[in-house]
Amino acid sequence: MHSRSSARLRALAVTATATAACLVATSCSGDFGDGNSGGQKVTLHIGVSGSFGFEEAGLYAEYMKAHPNIVIRQTDTRNEGRYWRDLRARLDSGSRTADIQSLSAERMPEVVHSRAGSFTDLGKAGLGSPDQGLAPWKTAAATTADGRVLAAGTAIEPEAICYRTDLLRAAGLPTRRDRLAAAWSTWDGYLALAKKYAATAGPGRTWTDSAAALFTAELGQHRVRYTDESGAAVFAKNPAVHTAWKHAAGLVGGGLSANLRQNSAAWDKALSSDRFATVVCPAGMLRRIEAEAGDRYAGKWDVAAGPGRSGNLGGSYLAIPKSAQHPKEAAALLKWLTADQQQVRVFTRSGLFPSGLRAQAQIRLAQDPYFNNAPVGQIFGQASAGTPVQPAGADETPVHQAFVDALAALEGHKTSAEKGWKRALADADTAMKRQP
Repeated sequence: MHSRSSARLRALAVTATATAACLVATSCSGDFGDGNSGGQKVTLHIGVSGSFGFEEAGLYAEYMKAHPNIVIRQTDTRNEGRYWRDLRARLDSGSRTADIQSLSAERMPEVVHSRAGSFTDLGKAGLGSPDQGLAPWKTAAATTADGRVLAAGTAIEPEAICYRTDLLRAAGLPTRRDRLAAAWSTWDGYLALAKKYAATAGPGRTWTDSAAALFTAELGQHRVRYTDESGAAVFAKNPAVHTAWKHAAGLVGGGLSANLRQNSAAWDKALSSDRFATVVCPAGMLRRIEAEAGDRYAGKWDVAAGPGRSGNLGGSYLAIPKSAQHPKEAAALLKWLTADQQQVRVFTRSGLFPSGLRAQAQIRLAQDPYFNNAPVGQIFGQASAGTPVQPAGADETPVHQAFVDALAALEGHKTSAEKGWKRALADADTAMKRQP
């Protein structure tokens, strides 16, 4: 990331005086728990996929300084699919894993329903109450029916809308956050603005990047999506799924989507062009937009509360496999890494939004300079607070992928909305039957 971008990250200012004081006071983050090992050197291996911000925020170095007998080694597999396949194979074969393994939110349904026996119940690992103080839906997603908490929450991805102020202004649309949030307070309102934009934007400019992103975001706001509390499939008859599909298909049919897959190379390139004016953006996407759009677009991008003002689009956890070589020391480190003070430090350094409610309160006044000083602490905190606890069967991820794939075919003009819907239902049904 460029130096100016890094400076802006440091300026993701947690402006509350008490918070700023906490960030520089050693006593705020000095409670490391019981990580001692009788003076013997212990190497703790942490396996992650993607950036967790721990190393960048200096957390590993600080912990090792306080615990001279602990050495921390992190291995980062950038491709999450490859990471999960490898971890799953190790768990199935009984092979050695890292002492701490990261888990993405999309893997938690399978972990909770099918792989709970492979992970330590954190409540029995000396962590006290690992769910204390987290967003309720975050902990619920990592908890089994009999109350075992299999992972501790780190970052979350509450959703909002990122938008280009210059493109909206040129199309005669409002650019103030409050006016936009009111105009697109519903997804119908969001689509109504899309049509107004299309009428004046000119060739080569679309309203948003991806119909699949809208579909995912809209469904993320509903308590029941693909399965109900009993685990029964409800996607074929659930009005929420029908409506989200209708809205997503409407984007494609109206030429309102750029038909891009988020985080692809083509999508990255489009961020520094006028290809689309709005994007459903989880909190962690802001840094990617900044990195790819660059300084030229600083202040042209902004953030407003999205339709429904709720919903979450991902996130991560840390877990201790039962095959961990040093479970006691791993538990002490995990407890410290996921504490509120450390979550605030990671947010300040890397922009990863905390799952801890006290951490969210500490950053509630945070603004993002790149995005016109948007009050990101407030916007994303509100979205997190409105996110419901959602039942999720073991097949939640492959079922969702069936709908995303069908929308990709629709955006690629390889099918119609009606045929795409039927394909999604058939593929989702097949995905459920494949699950154990």
